[in-house]
Parts: sequence; structure tokens; C-alpha cells
Amino acid sequence: MEVFSSTGGFLLYNCFMSIRKNQKVAVALSGGVDSGVAAYLLKQQGYDLVGFHLHLWGKQGQNRCCSPEIEMAARKTAEMLGIPYFVLNYEAEFKRAVVAPFLEDYAAGLTPNPCVNCNKNIKFGKLFKFIKEFGCDYLATGHYARILARSKKLEARSKIPCFTLQASSKDYKLLEALDKAKDQSYFLYMLSQDQLAHLILPLGEMKKEEVWKIARVQNLPVKESKESMEICFIEEDDYRDFLKKEIPGKLKPGDIVDLGGFVVGKHEGLPLYTIGQRKGLEIKPLPGSGGFAAPMFVVGKDIAKNQLIVGGWHDCLSAEFAVSELYLTHKSYGSYETYVRVRLRGEKVPCEITFLKGGKAKVTLKEPLRGVSPGQSAVFYEDDMVLGGGIIL
Repeated sequence: MEVFSSTGGFLLYNCFMSIRKNQKVAVALSGGVDSGVAAYLLKQQGYDLVGFHLHLWGKQGQNRCCSPEIEMAARKTAEMLGIPYFVLNYEAEFKRAVVAPFLEDYAAGLTPNPCVNCNKNIKFGKLFKFIKEFGCDYLATGHYARILARSKKLEARSKIPCFTLQASSKDYKLLEALDKAKDQSYFLYMLSQDQLAHLILPLGEMKKEEVWKIARVQNLPVKESKESMEICFIEEDDYRDFLKKEIPGKLKPGDIVDLGGFVVGKHEGLPLYTIGQRKGLEIKPLPGSGGFAAPMFVVGKDIAKNQLIVGGWHDCLSAEFAVSELYLTHKSYGSYETYVRVRLRGEKVPCEITFLKGGKAKVTLKEPLRGVSPGQSAVFYEDDMVLGGGIIL
């Protein structure tokens, strides 16, 4: 069965694209409801599936993604669907490519995004390579996003003139999910044309409520875990507890200073604070100052002096910033206007991108934005289409 819907010269590329029944599809089974329902939908269409569960983090009491309970849920889901099931132990790779950079970045005063690193290096890196060697033609996941396939003979959808489409039989685009509250395109901006061409996202046009309804009606043995925006390898609700356990030597107490350089309090270690943070600041006004006129926020870090810098609301705003490690879906040059998102559930705001040498770019915002944090990802969009992204400097 092939299901395509035409959209402005593009074809909706969903889980029922032109996959032949003799082509093998690898399904990443986490044990949660999303991957379980994705596997169910593909199985219902008669595709040849094989399930893979990734064991990424083995520290008991410090992980949410690889517990024995969730691995058993993945195994039972595969058994119920009647598909082969394998557990891949990527713990060493995960520690090296995701956890270690996470700790290093925090120690350096940055606010890293481990989910981007995990997708880039593990799920769509090591796993993607493995399933091809295993003999699978496609990888299916429970991510909430969509893919469009455009014939090279059709006119480009992009209105941006400096985007040059590379010659191929099809051109693939990553789009936001239909369910904007669950959209994960922000985490997937680095996917290549080859990866998009061999990736299936069955949930891209579904609401989360629909996914849960299918799981319950079909009695899928998935683990009913609470919705979480926290880091999967940290069980604690606060990443700071994880940092205190893993890098205690990097947490050196120091002064909190205002923008004038006056000491207004003490911090417990720069990695424990993020740009835009208000809660948890132990500050008190200078004697005789009459107190702070407004709430104070973290606006910067002076690593050399081990000082945490605080200011008012307007001091948290950024009018421009730079990005490095720039990845774009197509070759680009010069500058153009588009939209940028600087956190997963952040608003897409209008901006101008100016491309620089060395895989960098300057982003100028039409209106100042609060909480632009070095180390986080900036992802660029045209309407609901992902254009690429990079790491905020």
C-alpha cells in the first residue's frame, strides 16, 4: 500500500511510503507507548519488522530510559506483535558520545542538549549504521515529526532564493509534527538526506491522545510512564543532583555579582545555573540600597573569575547571537530572513541568518529573546519545515 498526499509540489512521506513488502524495517523499541504504537501500525500494514531496544545507561537509580521494567515492556511488545527482538548494548558509546560531553559542557559553563547528541551519534548514527549492516532497509521510530519527499522535477517549495537543492531523484524535508505539543523536529535538525530517505515516522500526523487510544484498545504492553521533558538518563527531577554526583570537583562556590560588579550573593558552582534562571539564587541587596527594584535573573557567567552574573528581566534579552557546527538541509550562502527556535517548546521567532566562514552564522532577531543559552541548539524553520540548525555560542 502506498499513501501519498500532494502538498505544494511535495509528497507526504509517511510510514506507508513506497516500501515493498520484502523490504525489512527496523523498529527502535524503547518500551514506551510511542515506539510500541509505531511498531503496531507498521505490523498492521504487513511490513517485515525487526525490533531493537537500545541499552544506553546502566547505573541503577540514575536512569529513566533503560530500566529493567522498560526493557521488559519493549520485549513483551515485540512478542505480542510477533516480531524478532534484539537488545543492543550501546552503553560505552552513549557514555562517550552523550554523557561525557554533557558533563564537559556544563563544567565549561554551557547548557548542553544531550538529546541532539544522542540522535546524532547513537540513534541515527551507530544504530542507523548497524541496521543497514543487519540487512534492514529502513529505520522506524516513535518520534513526532514528518518527512516530505519532493521529486526533483517539481518546483522547490522553499521561497528562500539562496537555498540550492542538490540533484537527486527525490529531495527530503523534515517537518514539524501535526501535534505541536509533542513535536520533536527540534531534536532532529541534523538528519541527512540519506537518513531522511530511510527513516519512517508513523506518528507524525497523529495526536498523542490517538496514540494512547490505540495502545489501550490493542492492549499493548507498553510502559505507562509520565510525560517528561527531563533528560532520559537522569532519574532525578533536577539535573543538578546528577552533576553533584558526577563532577563534584567542578562545582566551586563563588560570588554572585550584578552588572556593576558588586557582590550580591554566593553560588554553589557555575554548572548548577543556566541563563535566564531566577529560582534558587541566594542573593541579597547591598546594604543601604533599599533592595532590588525587580526580580533578578542569571544573565551570564565569568568562568575566569568564577562569578555568576545577575541582572533584571531586560538584561536577559538577546538581540543577536552566533551559532557554530551549522548543519543545513541544503547549501546556503549570504543571508536571509526566516524563523528560529532556541529551545524545544520555545516559540519560533523571526530572524535574519548571516552565514560566516567555518560553519558558523550570525542570527539577528527581529525582537529580543529571553534565555538564549550557549550550548543549546538553534533550529531554523520556514513555516513548519526544518531548514537546519547549530549550537549557540
